[in-house]
Amino acid sequence: MKITIILVSAVLLTLGSCSKTYSCNCTTVTTFPEHESGGVTVPLSSASTTSLKYVNGKQKDAKSTCTDIGSTSSFNMPPQSSGSDSVTVIMTCDLGEKFKE
Repeated sequence: MKITIILVSAVLLTLGSCSKTYSCNCTTVTTFPEHESGGVTVPLSSASTTSLKYVNGKQKDAKSTCTDIGSTSSFNMPPQSSGSDSVTVIMTCDLGEKFKE
């Protein structure tokens, strides 16, 4: 009886530590500077999108991976070359829900 309890406990612990699939809820915000296009001044604007990325692993590792997915980048709109005319793209990701398999 004791051996059965020990075996069942070992199996449950093993299953509990298996990797799971988690979602990373990501938001991307793109900011466009004020600029001229065809002789018309286009005001400062931004666009936001959301997306899901899926990560396999333990919760702690999945959370770290979600954070690492996030990024910031910027690039200059032609023909400008100054930093104030940069398009900025910022993606942030947070750990979402765990999926059952």
